[in-house]
Amino acid sequence: VAMGIAVKIRPLPKDLQQKAVRELNEDPKRIQEAVDHVTEWLQKQPHLNVRNDEQMTVAFLRGCKWNLQMAKDKLDTFYSVKTAYPELFQDRDPLSPAIQKVLDAGNVFPMPKP
Repeated sequence: VAMGIAVKIRPLPKDLQQKAVRELNEDPKRIQEAVDHVTEWLQKQPHLNVRNDEQMTVAFLRGCKWNLQMAKDKLDTFYSVKTAYPELFQDRDPLSPAIQKVLDAGNVFPMPKP
């Protein structure tokens, strides 16, 4: 991705944007800079097979309250697991009986902290 090109993410409705600013430390003026930083870092990680998806990058940044290092750590873990265990990410139908059985059982497996 060319750095400095406007981030192509879905805009938030005004009320959610205000909540993102208030609760997630989101600064609309710095979104581009943060996405560029993380994208550049991802491109330098030879062990990660990453698709360029700015919306997903923003989701990770929001999930980490715009803490760049935490977002990079979580992205590294996510893509490392996705590479090591592709069967967990392929052909997953959330409505399939097998997945519904797991969801109905209430099984939750917390991911280890990176």
